[in-house]
Amino acid sequence: MLESIYVQALAVVFTVSNSIKVFSYVPMAIQLAKLKQPAKGQSELTWLLWVLCNLSIALHMFEVNARQLDWVVLLMGANAGMCLLCFALIRRARRFPQEGAPPISNHSPTPYKPRSNPSVRA
Repeated sequence: MLESIYVQALAVVFTVSNSIKVFSYVPMAIQLAKLKQPAKGQSELTWLLWVLCNLSIALHMFEVNARQLDWVVLLMGANAGMCLLCFALIRRARRFPQEGAPPISNHSPTPYKPRSNPSVRA
């Protein structure tokens, strides 16, 4: 009896948390789509790893459940798809920067300029 309640509760928590996770990618995707140049803090490798992790869970569940397309497979596939979308948006911004975007530089946008002191002469 307790095991059945535990398994049902676990299924609810899994479904709710992973459903929220799918939608949590939307603001990131919107921000990435608006970029004129890529944010340096976005790692293509990290997003690809998340695609691989979500996709491997989906494929594993597909195989374990006798190759049946159930809600877990679809949910994890949706997570993989959203991660793939974010990866593609980062890649697009890096390969095809929009016109008018400032060039990507490793330097700060406003370099340090010491103030001149009129009382000190060189």
